[in-house]
Amino acid sequence: MRLKANLNFLILIYVAAIGFFIDNMHPLAQTTNHLSGPEIMAKFIEGTGGQAAYDKISNRITWSTLDIEDQGMKIAITTYAAKPNKILIVMDIPGVGKVERGMSEGVVWERTPKGAAIKTGREMQEGLRDALFDKFAYWRKAFDDVKYAGADTVDGHPCYIAIMTPRIGDPLTVHFDQTSGLIREIDFAVNPKSGPVSVSLTMSDYRRVDGILTAFETRLRMMDEERVMIVDSVKQNTNIPDSLFSLPSDVRALMNVKK
Repeated sequence: MRLKANLNFLILIYVAAIGFFIDNMHPLAQTTNHLSGPEIMAKFIEGTGGQAAYDKISNRITWSTLDIEDQGMKIAITTYAAKPNKILIVMDIPGVGKVERGMSEGVVWERTPKGAAIKTGREMQEGLRDALFDKFAYWRKAFDDVKYAGADTVDGHPCYIAIMTPRIGDPLTVHFDQTSGLIREIDFAVNPKSGPVSVSLTMSDYRRVDGILTAFETRLRMMDEERVMIVDSVKQNTNIPDSLFSLPSDVRALMNVKK
């Protein structure tokens, strides 16, 4: 898969992945009796820092690097996010330039050196879902249902499987470590115009940021390829002007054309 030919595909994957960086290390008792969906989520919230810690966070800036090792390329990514559902992702892609993707005024949009675009259909739904701030901590607002769906092993770790059905978009399959409570893997689909593609994310290197455990490394697997995304730093409750999340003028112009 060549980068320039699949730019939108990579953006879709990153937007989804950034929402899954916050994971937990709360010990769950290893047992043959499975937990219910709400019990799993309660353990998640408690173990990652507690609901009060999440409630104190109003916004977040995340600086990350996406390593495209087989192409000798590293993509610098800055993600600005704020409650309840504001997001702007800026990617600096060597040989391509700056690419931006955001959700403003209920519009999922994208800007590349070739111009601006407004997302529709399933891509729009995924963008609206992925803009939700800390969707796992506020899962009752983001998901219609969470159900235990069995058990498996991920990288040698026995896991519970939970199916999480969001209010917008397709279900996620989340693998919770039976011993530590860590989210070991998240499986989901992205839906570019070329057709749906299955993606797996494996999280590791958990660190506490402002009282909340955060995954600083994510392996992205899709088709026959693997990418590694590293969080370089995170700053929360910082000065992010509301204007940063405003609908860009060229995107607004597209909306006026479509009316």
